[in-house]
Amino acid sequence: MAAHPPPIWTLDGLTLNGPRDSDGIQWIATEDSEPLSAPAPTSTFTPKFQRHGSYWIPGFVERGTVSFAIRAYARNGDWQALARARLRAKAICQDATMLYPLVFQSEVGNHIQYVTREGDLLIKPVDSQDPAFEFSVQFAAPDPRWYDENWTEQTTGVPQNSITGLDFSGTGLDFVGSGTGLDFGPAAAAGTISLTNNGTAPTSPTLTLTGPLTTPVLTVAAGSIKYNGTLAVGEYVVITPEDPSVLLNGTAARGYLVNPASWDAFVVPPGGSLSIGLSHSGPSTDLGTVTAKFRAAYW
Repeated sequence: MAAHPPPIWTLDGLTLNGPRDSDGIQWIATEDSEPLSAPAPTSTFTPKFQRHGSYWIPGFVERGTVSFAIRAYARNGDWQALARARLRAKAICQDATMLYPLVFQSEVGNHIQYVTREGDLLIKPVDSQDPAFEFSVQFAAPDPRWYDENWTEQTTGVPQNSITGLDFSGTGLDFVGSGTGLDFGPAAAAGTISLTNNGTAPTSPTLTLTGPLTTPVLTVAAGSIKYNGTLAVGEYVVITPEDPSVLLNGTAARGYLVNPASWDAFVVPPGGSLSIGLSHSGPSTDLGTVTAKFRAAYW
């Protein structure tokens, strides 16, 4: 049986266990600790007084941790390239104000987790035929879940009646229109979208409402989110239930305009689906929309 090739990782411009980089350096992860393991839940147990067993206080999942031991090999005795690689290694994920995407290339697609460096970065020389050094480094993932690298998007408008039969009015049968022949007008919007999470962990969508919409409401089985404002044509509001945050045109905070706000209801369960409906208090002919953007999640 053929041996399984080592997993390929990419992080902050480095590719581990892949081909040599543009400077002729090959980066090999000689050891990876816990990157494919699941973090522990934070549930606690309190002993019952004069009774058997304990009370269970459910919690959430801890942050994820990932550590690597990495060797860098230069070729043909290129000590200058090795020196540049050493400086590059010391600067990996150096910006403490941001999270870096760590990508794992698996047989079922690329998965991504966002990490920050923690602890010391230790470098030591390695006896090798080619110039080489080794370093160890640890990362923390505030969100312990892994996500599909690619996003999935769905969009719908407010519910509209279907157009049936021939309609010679302004929005119906048109022999000119786009110049391509018959035009039966715009397709009716269903007003609902269904998101399916094929992963093993819950995930939440990012929701973008685009005008024209008047006091739009997003509804799921367990609750709703209502934006108590009006969005003109070209205006939009980005709602992130997991944070939670509400940003008008992507920058201006508008959380105070959202009520009710059933943030916890807007979660796509693992192996399940979430149906989201859009409605508003304006005319049904308004062409406002909601776009849901999400990724399957895994532990």
